Amino acid sequence: MKYIFFMLLMGVLSFTATAQFYIAPGATVTVKGTGDITLENISLINDGTLDAAGSTVNFLFVERAGSTDQLLGGIGASMLPDITLQMNNYNLLLNGNIDINGNITFVSGHFDLAGYNVLLDPNGQLVGETESSSFIGSLGGEIILTTDLNSPNAANPGNLGAEITSASNLGSTTIKRGHQITTTDNGMSIARYYNLSSTETADPNAVFRFYYLNSELNGILANELSLWRDPDGNSDWIYQGFSQRDEARKFVEQQGLTALLGIWRLANEAFATAVEEISVDDQKIRIGDLYPNPVSRNAQIYLPVIAEQSLEISIRIFDSRGRLIRNIERRDLLSRHNLINLQVPTLSAGMYIVEIRAGEKSLLRKLIVQ
Repeated sequence: MKYIFFMLLMGVLSFTATAQFYIAPGATVTVKGTGDITLENISLINDGTLDAAGSTVNFLFVERAGSTDQLLGGIGASMLPDITLQMNNYNLLLNGNIDINGNITFVSGHFDLAGYNVLLDPNGQLVGETESSSFIGSLGGEIILTTDLNSPNAANPGNLGAEITSASNLGSTTIKRGHQITTTDNGMSIARYYNLSSTETADPNAVFRFYYLNSELNGILANELSLWRDPDGNSDWIYQGFSQRDEARKFVEQQGLTALLGIWRLANEAFATAVEEISVDDQKIRIGDLYPNPVSRNAQIYLPVIAEQSLEISIRIFDSRGRLIRNIERRDLLSRHNLINLQVPTLSAGMYIVEIRAGEKSLLRKLIVQ
């Protein structure tokens, strides 16, 4: 086995060429000390072992005008402390999974995940992401961070852009951020998502703030963005709406969330619901599907309704024989987004028909209670 040992003591090690710094299978490169290792026009490909975790070295990737994209990765185990991108008009392309124990600093150029993952230490941070210098990843790949979140208050682990507030202890929480777009029959999402998982499943009573960049909007207007959540990865998208949009600070937020885990995306309000539209008094009302459906007994059931103006609706529930089981009081809807909690904890297992009536118009939805 071959070993290469670099020790930097407040120094700078610079490589300048148009080539690769290649670590062959069976070879080990260990980096100690502090300072910068500048890779100018050089890709770093590790097919052996690269261990710089015990140092405070910054790997600085630099591209000059007229050069090309650089690669970082390989099939070997790569553990790096800090990375800085100064790629000008070029990108750093990931070529294998890597571990980062420190910060990833963006000066210029993008960091393309290219189908691979970055495992970020809980104490690591993304620093300086901008419209012209950030993570991208149309081919897949994720930035992954796991940390303990106990009664978090505006916690944004790793500065990944998923900000969480909750009075509950969420325990060991994994946040994955990716940049692939997803599509439905009704539309597309922006080019960013978060996947949240946790060891705790208690009601978080949470506030979730989703940060984005304008370059990720995928043609969607920022003033049309709403939150959507897929709880189990089966593309069963649940409309979560929004309580605040801030186009200047580039985030969408929702408060009072009773569920936090799953895949979160930003899209417009018609992204995934099987929407039916009716007209009442010259205004259009869009009514989505009940969810969850099927539903377990005693679980809460939601109905998304989008109205152009405020109006009143009534909801009735019938059993499979057509008998009226529940006459839910009339509801005053606000203009735009409404998420109605039907609150029917006493329904026994079986099939039900839910009638939604506005004026003289009505729609029916089938509900299965398990």
